[in-house]
Amino acid sequence: MPEDPESLEPDIWDQESATFLSARHPRVALRRWYKTHLADFKETVEFLPAAAEFVGCYARLSAVLQVAQLYDVGADWVRMEYDPRSRALSDAPVDQRIDGALDEVKAQLQQVQESEEHRLMAKVLRRMVDERSKFLRWSPDAGKLFLTGVEGGIVGRV
Repeated sequence: MPEDPESLEPDIWDQESATFLSARHPRVALRRWYKTHLADFKETVEFLPAAAEFVGCYARLSAVLQVAQLYDVGADWVRMEYDPRSRALSDAPVDQRIDGALDEVKAQLQQVQESEEHRLMAKVLRRMVDERSKFLRWSPDAGKLFLTGVEGGIVGRV
């Protein structure tokens, strides 16, 4: 973590955090949450590893959905996996591969929702897919969806 993170200019701003990219390490980002969104920070650092474990249990799901790995976690920041060529679904070009990946994710999550073991995670991810969450991105290099976070409070709304 930089000594004075307030002096850095973020590359990406959103409602709850700022993301800093590095030319030296293009596949790693530093994401720092604003003080008013520390609950979102906590939810994200708990959700992403759980989502990665869940997706890893299902080969067909992991073939079309990748979850960003967290490398380091601080009091209000994470150093995490980043795909510099990924795009938010709303910004991604029209691509049949995206539609195919979304359809496959929905089909796999529907099957999982029918079992008890991972029902809640399947419902959360299905809602994110249906709503085309800003944290669900398309990675043209990997040819799959790339999950980078979670909307605050979504688990309680499912």
